Amino acid sequence: SISPASASICEGGTIVLTGTGGTSYEWMLNGVKIQNQTSSTLTASAPGTYSVTIINGTCTGPASNTTVVSILETPGVRYTEITAKENTPIRLSARNIGSQWEWTPATGLDDPSSIAPLATLIKDQLYFINITNEQNCSITDTLFVKVIPAIPNNNSTGKVGVPTAFTPNSNNVNDQLRPLGNLRKLDYFRVYNRWGVLVFQTNKIGEGWDGRHKGTMQTADTFSWILMGESTDGQPIKLSGKTVLIR
Repeated sequence: SISPASASICEGGTIVLTGTGGTSYEWMLNGVKIQNQTSSTLTASAPGTYSVTIINGTCTGPASNTTVVSILETPGVRYTEITAKENTPIRLSARNIGSQWEWTPATGLDDPSSIAPLATLIKDQLYFINITNEQNCSITDTLFVKVIPAIPNNNSTGKVGVPTAFTPNSNNVNDQLRPLGNLRKLDYFRVYNRWGVLVFQTNKIGEGWDGRHKGTMQTADTFSWILMGESTDGQPIKLSGKTVLIR
């Protein structure tokens, strides 16, 4: 007989199979003889069906019961990028395919050994998540968190704003998204899609976004924007908000 009766090993791992009842042994993998393997034990690293022929002196017995060795193959993956606001807690989540999790670095995390830690970040962060299962096999996933700066709304003058909707349909009416009002200086005006991807930015007063990203017209959706500058009466302007692109 062979023990264990079946086994699962990690990718790159091995397991010792043991045959009993003979003085010499001939091991086979998937019906093919394994050369130079005549002892009662065999260190198996390849997946498949193993069997052994037991030899007692000059007597050869039939092949024993078989044992199946399988490899636990779970490749690491890169999760879809997520967006978080600066200094605003967000719940992260890893795959539920193990029994232990370890997030590195632990920057901004309340519990780096949790499957779903709470993250509070002030800048973009790439996480590596080491996941270990009950067979002690480990894989590493990755997650990138894009942080959007939290700009306080201190536009006390009330003379600068950004439309809540625009219609880039080339009719020369509300075709571009841009800051409106009494701006003397524009440090930046940035527009992000729902995944936190920067689709437009400018520091030129009067220049706006035409609804395209890398030459491709964007579909109807809600976009976030931030701006910083100075009003004509010398007041600092810091604004953030959302605008709907309408088709």
